[in-house]
Amino acid sequence: MDGTKLAVNPLQIRNFARGCGLLEKTDKIDASIIARFGQVVPVQLKQPPSENQKHLLMLNRRRSQILEHLGAERNRLKQTQDPEVQQLIGQAIEFYTTQLKEVDQRIKKLLHSPEFQQQAERLQSATGIGPATTATLIAELPELGQINRRQIAKLVGVAPLARDGGTVQRRRSTSAGRANIRKVLYTAAIVAVRHNETMKAFYQRLLAKGKPKKVALVAVMRKLLLILNAMEKNKQNYREPSLALDNPQDSRWHQNTPCCGSWARGIQMPSPRR
Repeated sequence: MDGTKLAVNPLQIRNFARGCGLLEKTDKIDASIIARFGQVVPVQLKQPPSENQKHLLMLNRRRSQILEHLGAERNRLKQTQDPEVQQLIGQAIEFYTTQLKEVDQRIKKLLHSPEFQQQAERLQSATGIGPATTATLIAELPELGQINRRQIAKLVGVAPLARDGGTVQRRRSTSAGRANIRKVLYTAAIVAVRHNETMKAFYQRLLAKGKPKKVALVAVMRKLLLILNAMEKNKQNYREPSLALDNPQDSRWHQNTPCCGSWARGIQMPSPRR
């Protein structure tokens, strides 16, 4: 490929090697199996990230780390009765809160740069998509708008996967995917079912059919993801109902989906439009 470099998930190559009966791992075996993998498995060329994209990714991940620290410190504050320890924990909470505001300002400034401004405005035209969600989508999901609806749903981990065999038809369930994207989509979906009439009606229809709330919420997450993918593909802002993707296939998979997966358990109800 004339020196073109490709990045491939190493787990895929390792599983490919096992499928070929190669359990050993040496440099010679790795080189051979990587060459065979490239011949057999279609590999999509991707544009390398720019410096701003790398910077946005690091800021976004730092934001996630700060939120985790804040949650942990607030839990510790509730559990301790010692005044001196409470004061120390309070200082830590104040520090992380200040740093969170600073990181948010830097993210917003980066989103207003010429490289990201149009995409950020396009994504935020959808109800429930705020600056934090936008930054996560741009930084953590560069494939948005580049692949089809089924591929994007599997990539994020909101697609129902079949686990059938012979005459046995098991319930579909979601698994794997990018946890950071699911977290922000969960937040966005909750906002959408409250303030977006299309999403609210879709959510209520599923509840009326007897679907558990988390199953219905994952359906909204998937529907919202497909809308965002279509918006990016067509370079259009959100419009109702032309980009609502009100397709019967969107609700068909919920008939056999028992839950939204363990990743959604324990997530607190977020405040609107973070």
